[in-house]
Amino acid sequence: LYGNETAGIGLGILDRGSAGIYAIHVNEAHRKKGIATAVINSILHEASSAHAQTAYLQVMEDNHPAICLYRKLGFSYSYRCYFRVREVL
Repeated sequence: LYGNETAGIGLGILDRGSAGIYAIHVNEAHRKKGIATAVINSILHEASSAHAQTAYLQVMEDNHPAICLYRKLGFSYSYRCYFRVREVL
C-alpha cells in the first residue's frame, strides 16, 4: 500500500509442486518502483516455504514490460498459448 491506495497485487497458486503466478497488476501511478518485483518475490517466497520446486506464469506476447521483468526474475519462454473466445448469444 502507498497511503490508502493499493499499489500492486498478484495471485500465487500451488500446483503439483509448482507455483503458478497470475494476475500481477501494479497501479499506474506506482509503476517503475519495484512493486511488481516485490509482489512476485513474495509469492515465490511463500511458494518456496510450501516446498514448491518451480514456478510458472503466462504473459501476453505483446506485453513487453512484463516480459522484460519476468526475464530479469529468471523466467524463460516455454511455449505459446492461444486464447479462444466465443460470442454469447
